[in-house]
Amino acid sequence: MLGNLAKASNLRLLLAVCWLGGASAFAHPGGHSFGPPAKPEDIKVRAADVLSTLVERKKLDETWKGLPTSEPVKTDVGGGEGWIVSVKNPQATDKEKATVYFFFSIDGQPLGANHTGK
Repeated sequence: MLGNLAKASNLRLLLAVCWLGGASAFAHPGGHSFGPPAKPEDIKVRAADVLSTLVERKKLDETWKGLPTSEPVKTDVGGGEGWIVSVKNPQATDKEKATVYFFFSIDGQPLGANHTGK
């Protein structure tokens, strides 16, 4: 049962990020990006913006507000090159959900988020 709750929580977080990104959230980085590669510093700003919006919309609780993001890392995201950024919350009561991972296309469009990094 706990596994189903974790899956549902991850799905809600992913859907919230997709909604925030609008139609671009459904873009895939497999060679079909719409712009030049984003700079790491731009990805950090976008991740902080998405985090802030998720807190404002009550998808994440207030303990996530203003937490620093990790340095963006280029990685395989959905079959193509993209970015992953994480945010760790030392105040999280559920240690399995103490980190949120944000996924972006190579050109910086938000693709999703979850607590697993996969």
